[in-house]
Amino acid sequence: MDDSVVQAVEAMYASSSTGQTRSAADAFLRSFQTSPNAFAVSHAFLANAPTTARVVQLFAAQTISHLTLTPAQVSQLSSLFSLHHHERDIVRLLGTALVRNMEAGQGLDWLIQGPWDADVRISLLTLAAVESVAYTEAQNVIVYLGSSHAATKDTLLCMAEWVKLLDRDARHPDLVIKNPLTTYAIQVLHRGLDDTSDLFDAAVDLVVEVIRTYNSTLVDLPVIQWLIPQLMQLKPLFTAAAAQVAAITIPFWFAFTEALRFVPDVHQKQTLLRNFAPSLTNLSRICMHTMCFRDGFRELPSDKQQDFKNFRMELGDILQDCCVLLGTDLVLAHCVQGLHAILTDPDSSPDAQWESIEAHLYSFRSIARQVELQLQDSAKAGHPPMDETPLHTIFAFLPRFPAHPAIQYTSCLVISRYAEWLAGAGAAYLASLLTFVDATVTMSATRHDYHDWYGRLFNF
Repeated sequence: MDDSVVQAVEAMYASSSTGQTRSAADAFLRSFQTSPNAFAVSHAFLANAPTTARVVQLFAAQTISHLTLTPAQVSQLSSLFSLHHHERDIVRLLGTALVRNMEAGQGLDWLIQGPWDADVRISLLTLAAVESVAYTEAQNVIVYLGSSHAATKDTLLCMAEWVKLLDRDARHPDLVIKNPLTTYAIQVLHRGLDDTSDLFDAAVDLVVEVIRTYNSTLVDLPVIQWLIPQLMQLKPLFTAAAAQVAAITIPFWFAFTEALRFVPDVHQKQTLLRNFAPSLTNLSRICMHTMCFRDGFRELPSDKQQDFKNFRMELGDILQDCCVLLGTDLVLAHCVQGLHAILTDPDSSPDAQWESIEAHLYSFRSIARQVELQLQDSAKAGHPPMDETPLHTIFAFLPRFPAHPAIQYTSCLVISRYAEWLAGAGAAYLASLLTFVDATVTMSATRHDYHDWYGRLFNF
């Protein structure tokens, strides 16, 4: 068996091996790793390090790292650490085996004080957090990390994982307020979104986990009072990078609007809506602005284009929530006002603002369901009639918009979505709209730029 494993490992990495040879070797090694003698053979390879090729040693350590070990097997690993202390990858894999086979209540002192360098220690502590091993040790590990003075990407990520494990009884304010790592993470954020380093991303992860964990105004007020002023100092950075930040805030706005929609107490809900009406109004305007295509959209990879299309749909969902909370009339008025401002702007032609025109039309389409519901309500006895002037205005605008493929594509979607209203109150626009649709279809069949745009916008 030993020789067969060695031959299979060597075949996997030999440059002269064929694809068929590698596939056969891979199948054999996978079978070996689940066999009863996997630990004994792997341990023997590592114990006889001087006579075993390094690639075989690494395979043996990797095999052990994934095994469920008996206490006797775990105890046999201790001698291997001193033998391989200079081999960081092997030490990390053997340490992984110890973490994954810890006994209940064992604690983590052995890991913190173990015979490995700082990088391996942080790696194993992170693994212990990710696999929720000894989660009751979270306080001790966080204190240790703060005292280690190792402000690295891996240390910040490790602490983020352990902060995530703090339960209500364990999350003492001093764990973060007096921890040098959280202070350092906030300092890193001041570099702004232009910092694309791994350290910046790790700092963001840590601060986000602190916010998520210490989220109770009843229990965590000291942390909240400590953190908010420091985060508010970052506000200019967020404003300067508004387009980049917008996507990150989407989950918050979903949660925020949903919370307002389902406040059970009527009087409390009315008070909250009065207080937040200016913010919601501004949010609806920001959504319409952020829907605009950015320069270079057509040059983006297909997955990035799809990400932006998904993002626009999420913004449309937020606009629907704004309709429910503010009233559809107000959001609809923003669409009309935005389009009117573009068409009457003396300093810029509509052709130069096609992105904004298309975004307002897309917004108009996004809120169609809420418009329909309000029209249905206004038709019921005792309900005030809906002011349909904005609808008339937008459909009167359509033939005046620039002949840009994105505008015409979205305009056709708008016409389709509001077909029921057009068949009734908007019947006067049907003739001109049919001419518009016919011209758009003709151009899409004959012009390359239309075909290119429609290919990118399909399923918008």
